[in-house]
Amino acid sequence: HGTVFFGRIEVVNRLNQESVISTVKNFGVNYDKTWIYDKIHHEVNQFCSKHTLQEVFIDKFDQLDEQLQRALQDACTHHETGIDIITVRVTKPKIPTEIMKNYEAVEAEKTRLAIARVRQEVVLEEAQTESMKQAAVAEREKVIKEIGMDKLVMEQEKRAEMDNIRALAAATRTRVHAEAEAYMLERRAEGNKLMLTDEHLESVFYESVHNVPKVYFGTDTASLIEGARLRH
Repeated sequence: HGTVFFGRIEVVNRLNQESVISTVKNFGVNYDKTWIYDKIHHEVNQFCSKHTLQEVFIDKFDQLDEQLQRALQDACTHHETGIDIITVRVTKPKIPTEIMKNYEAVEAEKTRLAIARVRQEVVLEEAQTESMKQAAVAEREKVIKEIGMDKLVMEQEKRAEMDNIRALAAATRTRVHAEAEAYMLERRAEGNKLMLTDEHLESVFYESVHNVPKVYFGTDTASLIEGARLRH
C-alpha cells in the first residue's frame, strides 16, 4: 500500500446551448465544479479504493480514462445537466520512491524475462528449423536410396528375364536338335529296314562279286556264281 498522487486530470466538456439557462439556473455559474471537478475526485477515489496499487499504477491504468469519462457522462445525463463529456486524460500517478524502485526492479526483471523468453523461442525455432532441415535431408537421401534400390531391382529383374530367354532359347535348340537326331535315326532305321529285302541283298551280292577280281575255271560259270551266292 502507499499514497498515489495524480498530478493532472484533464476533462474536456461542452455545455449544450439549449441547456445553458436551465443549467446555470439550477447549478449556478460554477456548474462544472459540481459535475466535473468535484465529481472527478470522487470517481478517482472510488477507482483507487476498489483496486490495488499494482492495478491502479500498472494493470488497469489504461482503463481509467474511459471509466472516468463514462461515470461523469452518466451522472450529467441522469441529472439533465446538458453537459457532454468529450474526453478525459489522466497523467501517470506518482507513488512513493521506494515503491517506485520496486516497480522499476520488477519491470526490469519482466523485461529481462521477456528477452530471455524471446531468445529461448528463437533458439527453439532455430532448433526446429535445423531439425526440419535434417529431416528433409534424410527424406531426400531415403528417396534417392529407394530410387537406387528400385533401379537395382529392375536391373536384376531384367537380367533374370534375359537369362530366362537365353535358357529358353538353349532348351529350344536342344529340343530341336534332339528331334532332328531322332528323326535322322528313325529315317536311317527305316532305310536299313528297306535294305534287308531279298532283292537288295541280291543286288549287294552281285555288286560285291563284280568288284572283287576272281578267276574261275570250268565250263559252268553260272553254277559257280550261284554256289557262291548260296554260301554267302
